[in-house]
Amino acid sequence: MRILILCTGNSCRSQMAEGFLKSFDARLEVFSAGTHPASIANPNAVTVMAEMGIDISKNKPTNVDRYVADPFDYVITVCDNAREVCPYFTGNVSHRLHMGFDDPAEATGTPDEVMVVYHRVRDEIREQFYTFYNEKLKPEMAEKIMSLPTGEQHDEKKDCGCEGNCCPPKKKNPLRMILFAVIILAALGIVGFKLFHHQAPAAAKGACCPPGSSVSCDTTKKVSCDTTKSSSFCPKKQ
Repeated sequence: MRILILCTGNSCRSQMAEGFLKSFDARLEVFSAGTHPASIANPNAVTVMAEMGIDISKNKPTNVDRYVADPFDYVITVCDNAREVCPYFTGNVSHRLHMGFDDPAEATGTPDEVMVVYHRVRDEIREQFYTFYNEKLKPEMAEKIMSLPTGEQHDEKKDCGCEGNCCPPKKKNPLRMILFAVIILAALGIVGFKLFHHQAPAAAKGACCPPGSSVSCDTTKKVSCDTTKSSSFCPKKQ
């Protein structure tokens, strides 16, 4: 699932939205861009996102022209359309959405008052994009996975990155099951052999008959004698 998030400067709101979507699901291919990109990511945006455990400090604002030739499932604008002219993407897009947020870069007041605005906008972005992920993206990805041919639905070398049962179960390998059954049967056979062919106790070995005197032996007792003493294989009658 390819998603492009657009705003004007690509330094604050679109960067936060990109960071949140990537944190929701590692399978998502998320990009952000702006019509007039800034030189660096907004430091206050970097700070409030770091508080959420998401690092956007290395993100560099990008011009939207870079993605015009690329296909996307969703292109989402996050600018405040009451005050800004939202960019229009001319590339190959399946769905266009708009989620408007105030620009915290325009906040005024003391440093603490400014950060209050950044925190509010950050939380609004997280809430709206998490709802979008759960209600739109997650079901669509599950549907795409289920529509794939059998055997291509899940790559076990890659992390599924989803919650619950969104990934189809892996197919069982019949050869592996047969091999496992053979190993179990062999183990049981070894245990059985040891149980039924145990060596006689030392007392029984000492009570074995000498060679040729089997008549006086108790053949009802199946106890093995010590063959190193050239004895027969039954204990003497008591």
